[in-house]
Amino acid sequence: MANNCCDDTLTQQQIDNAAVSANMRSAFRSVQLPQLPDPIPQEIGDADWLKKFFDTYKYVPYAGTTKETGHSLLYWYLMLAKLSPTHGSTINKIVKYAFGGKAYFERAEDPEYDTREEEAPMSINEIQDYKAALKTYVSFEGGVSEFHKRLATSLKQTGNAYVRFSYAETLGVIRASLKFVKPQTAMYKLTEPGEMRVLGISPYWTNEYLQENKPEHIPLFPNFVQNEIGANETIFHLKEGDGTWYGKPDSESGDLYKYREVQDATYVIRQAAGNFTGQMIIEVEGIEEADDQDAQSLGFNSFADRMEHQFTQKGANPQSILVTSRPIGAKEMFVFQVKPNTNENWYTEMGNQNAEYILRSHGVTKKFMAFDQAVGLSGANAFIEDYILNVDPMIKELRYKVLNFTNAILSEVWKLVGMEQMNDYSISFESPVKDMVEMYIEGQKNANAPKTANPVTDPQNTIE
Repeated sequence: MANNCCDDTLTQQQIDNAAVSANMRSAFRSVQLPQLPDPIPQEIGDADWLKKFFDTYKYVPYAGTTKETGHSLLYWYLMLAKLSPTHGSTINKIVKYAFGGKAYFERAEDPEYDTREEEAPMSINEIQDYKAALKTYVSFEGGVSEFHKRLATSLKQTGNAYVRFSYAETLGVIRASLKFVKPQTAMYKLTEPGEMRVLGISPYWTNEYLQENKPEHIPLFPNFVQNEIGANETIFHLKEGDGTWYGKPDSESGDLYKYREVQDATYVIRQAAGNFTGQMIIEVEGIEEADDQDAQSLGFNSFADRMEHQFTQKGANPQSILVTSRPIGAKEMFVFQVKPNTNENWYTEMGNQNAEYILRSHGVTKKFMAFDQAVGLSGANAFIEDYILNVDPMIKELRYKVLNFTNAILSEVWKLVGMEQMNDYSISFESPVKDMVEMYIEGQKNANAPKTANPVTDPQNTIE
């Protein structure tokens, strides 16, 4: 435009377009959610040694960004499953209802489509043949029921379930082994897109341990590797969500409330055990380099880090009293006492709120978890009604998800041993309340059946 090459006069269309764009940006800002900071970054942030680990060893952390590794999130999830009473008990009960009944065999169904075809039950001979084939060629670590419970529990806790599949031939007979892999012992090697994925397995992921004990590296199915004893091994991975490497728990929406349960319990316990309630606010002036050096000599990063670990809930054993000396002539220190929260109603309400949101994130109800007490036969019927309508679909979804995973692994076994006809059958599990549900449904059918009128008796034909 300086050289008069272009007309810089805006047309009306350009003005209108600019106005529309500005209005859209303004409208977008008005509905955009605020960028809230994570309230628990220090709880799931990796320690310095763990960050150095990922700089040294090329593995993929459980979560993270280009700036942070985020592998501690995995251990945080495992901690929540142990220390959040509502979260932990919900997982245990869901898994028990999904895989707590006896294992049985049935004809395989299409996992995607309902073909509306009536399948005849397996005959006694078919059941015996399938059972014999499983006992001959397949070994489930811990037994078939315990194996599936471990997979389902791991999936609910961390969003991941790993199976270490190995097979070897002895005297002409192939024998396959299915072993559960703890999620904290597994980590993917960092590979380029399109490269074969490999899972590292180690009981401990520290520099000290790995310097003397190299992790095992097993490729993801369909690739196999031969171990030192000649067995062929691969890894099957079941995950929740659409993560590139790892899954996340399906109850992720309740994470903050799970942590709140743990936090509240820890606060109350420390108050009772060590009289720590965060009762003081300490204000100091003139923090100098010498203070940081003194703190570092004790193993802390800085003076502030020392104060945080010694006098806040972040510390392993926080104190409620601070004793310090100051140079002559220094300004006074200010200490403000804060009254501890002893409001019972507040703790009760917060506890109820946390529990409700955690149950919602799992898709179960208070009645299922026995938070709503039912009494007598009517109460039992109310439980069954609630279970059928609200909980049973979620239980079945988990059962089908895990069974489709393990039955797919068994398909590889039948392919290896040349018995692909066994793909017509599959393993399943009965619900622990199957009989109660069937009795209730049968009772409802009878109650809704049309009643036939009794024939009227002619009093003249009655024999006295």
